[in-house]
Amino acid sequence: MLLAIDARNSAVNIGLRDGDAWLTVIRLSPDRTADEYALLMQTALARLPGCRVGRAFMASVVPALTPRLQQAVHLAFGKETRLVGPGIRSGIRIRTEQPAEVGADIVCSALAAKHVAAGACLVVDFATAITISALNGDGELLGVAIAPGLETAARALCQSAAQLSAVPLEAPPLYIGRNTGKALQAGLFFGYTGLVRDLILGMSAEMAEPVSVIATGQDHGRMILERLRPGLPTFQTYRFIPDLALEGLVHLARLNS
Repeated sequence: MLLAIDARNSAVNIGLRDGDAWLTVIRLSPDRTADEYALLMQTALARLPGCRVGRAFMASVVPALTPRLQQAVHLAFGKETRLVGPGIRSGIRIRTEQPAEVGADIVCSALAAKHVAAGACLVVDFATAITISALNGDGELLGVAIAPGLETAARALCQSAAQLSAVPLEAPPLYIGRNTGKALQAGLFFGYTGLVRDLILGMSAEMAEPVSVIATGQDHGRMILERLRPGLPTFQTYRFIPDLALEGLVHLARLNS
């Protein structure tokens, strides 16, 4: 069985995979100790009678968290964790100016999207940052656009403006907010819908080939994708896959068996 870990700034997603199916996926905060992570992973495995971890792969964009998670896997299962990075076959040709700068999460999501899409695609990841990655019809990673994530922007705004407080990240009924909360929701949700739409349109125009859109990440990303759908009728397909990076780790594990 494969243990796959997607370590981000805002969450650690851990999946246990047997064959073609996820047996469980757990989401943990990034502030736990190695002992806590080990205990929680052991607890998840204990709910799956007869299952044992054979290999462990991790994509991490948080250098300070990486050794903690590696230690946790060793404590829990006695396994060494292979990291996405130099020395591992990625299955993706990266055609950026500095390939080493591309994050492990972007590589994994791109690899998974390559297996899902029937050709060129844009991968929209709604996380601490919003990243939109462009893959051409040959499955090559051409480049990425990066913007602050919706939660990141909302938190920064509330921290910087004394009279603003946190609101649920959901679509309000109207663009014109009639109170402070609805005004914040309108600016954040509709504003970010426009941001993502413009990046998708601009990047697809530069690619000059039919493009599919595959989204992943936090739940508000699904809402934004649904709102975008009517305004982007020329795209082949739209899909939302919550754990795209974990799916990419599955393909990486097969490439590096």
